[in-house]
Amino acid sequence: MKKGVFTVLFIITMCFLLAIPLKAGSPKWKTDHDTDKYLIGVGQGASYEEAISRARADLIAQISVNITSQSVIDYSAFENSKYAGEQISLEQHIKTSAEQQISGVDVAERIKTGKTFYVKVVLSKQIMLRNLATEISDLHTKIVLLLDNAEKYKNEGQILFAFQGYHDIYSNLSELTSKRILYYVFSGQEIDIPDLIHANEIDFLAKKLASSIRFKVVDGDKQTATVYKTLPKPVVFQAIISKDKKEGALPGLPIKVLYGDGELIKNGVTTLTGEYSLPIIAKPYIENKGKVIIKLDIDRFPDFYEDILKDIATEASFTVQEEQPLPITLKVSDLNGKNIPAIKSELSQVLRNNKLIDKPNSPIYLKADITNQDISQVGGRYQTTINVSIEIGVSKTKEVLGMKEITLKGMSSVSSSQAANDAIKSIVHHRDTIDDLVKRAGLLELGN
Repeated sequence: MKKGVFTVLFIITMCFLLAIPLKAGSPKWKTDHDTDKYLIGVGQGASYEEAISRARADLIAQISVNITSQSVIDYSAFENSKYAGEQISLEQHIKTSAEQQISGVDVAERIKTGKTFYVKVVLSKQIMLRNLATEISDLHTKIVLLLDNAEKYKNEGQILFAFQGYHDIYSNLSELTSKRILYYVFSGQEIDIPDLIHANEIDFLAKKLASSIRFKVVDGDKQTATVYKTLPKPVVFQAIISKDKKEGALPGLPIKVLYGDGELIKNGVTTLTGEYSLPIIAKPYIENKGKVIIKLDIDRFPDFYEDILKDIATEASFTVQEEQPLPITLKVSDLNGKNIPAIKSELSQVLRNNKLIDKPNSPIYLKADITNQDISQVGGRYQTTINVSIEIGVSKTKEVLGMKEITLKGMSSVSSSQAANDAIKSIVHHRDTIDDLVKRAGLLELGN
């Protein structure tokens, strides 16, 4: 760490203005203090307490610093720091430091004239500088300890704590700089701080740490799955940190996993091996392509590191395919064991409507057997009633998964064969029954 150097002008306005100006005819003070050695504040009010408050305000006004150009003590490096400058007001710290210095101010004199109280307070510059020197030393010691801890966390792979440590350093650096400015203003020289730590050094460390973090896909990349079904394998990511040309795992790292369209899948933390694994539903992103993205959960990190952390990410891709019809062997026979093409055709349509397809030698079968066929003539019209037993089962084991009896009816004034055809076509009215049979048998689940 290098020592700070005075390089530019620092313009100070010493304001000898009372919070409320003393009235004409103010009392003559009995005490006299050397303004080279003391800061003097005066105030008046309707009470002693009000007069003291205004005297202290007058004192603060005198040690307030108006910065009209780049300052001494290279504090400009702090203010120009991209991340610190957006979060911390140095001027606010200067004001706070000034208020701290008058907390123990001495009341040198008090006078009451009529109903008005007058107070004069004094602050020894020597004592103030001595207090500032102690506070500066303590603050720098604290900053060094914070930095040591942040680097320790970094080396142990506890990245979140490392960034939180860098964040804590900034606030203390701002307070330290404000006290150094006050010290310089009232002593005329910079206080010596060995191995002074600067804000731009913390910026450098934070950026270097961010650049050493990456994610990689360990398993589950480039899979194919039916749309909105679970990918065959979980997707496994790993968080990695690079150091000295070597790589190590990052455990306990806050992450979030998203789809390509930004939809959050899950928040979590990496395991002891730096991995994070989860099952993924095949949700398409563009056409038949999908992707899963892992990135740091930057909501868990200090806000002003967002710019250097938000793009640390990687992704796994997958291909989505439409759901394929489940193959099933369709068998239809009449009372003589012969195939009935018309019934089979209608049943095939029912299968297609249920995302099933007729295919020989399939693991599952659907069998429709005509168990009875009755033909009659009523009022000069032919009427046909056909009883059909529908059975679903496992082809290999002949295990019956479900069974249903349905009745088909048809009527024709032309012929009995026309009535039979009408009865066969009426099977379309039983699609819900067959669909219910399929679902109760667990057929669709078996196919997946």
